[in-house]
Formats: sequence, structure tokens, C-alpha cells
Amino acid sequence: MATLIHTLQHILESKDPLLANETRRILLKEALQARLLDHLYNHPVYRRLNFYGGTCGGRVGGGFR
Repeated sequence: MATLIHTLQHILESKDPLLANETRRILLKEALQARLLDHLYNHPVYRRLNFYGGTCGGRVGGGFR
């Protein structure tokens, strides 16, 4: 958990400190989504799950929602 918190803190520290809170929240949500999808797709059991929708397409295929 500490690694996750440090990663999220680093993401925020690397951005403009004057960003709106909404923008900062979006950046953190995107980082969490990427980490979760990476875990699911690389786990031997969960990799068999199928996802439909924008999050998967946006992350894997570079598409838009």
C-alpha cells in the first residue's frame, strides 16, 4: 500500500501544483485504473475475464470512450 501511495504522490508532484482539484482527481483515477487493469490482465486467474467499454479500450487500444 505504501508503494501505491508513493506512486500517486509522485504523479501529483510531477504535475503543475496549480491544477484544479478535479483535474488532480482525474489523474489519480487514471493511474488507479491502469494499475488495476495491469494486475487483472497479468494475473493467471483474472486474465480470463473479458471487459467491455471505454476503460479497457482506452487503455489497451488507445481509443476514446
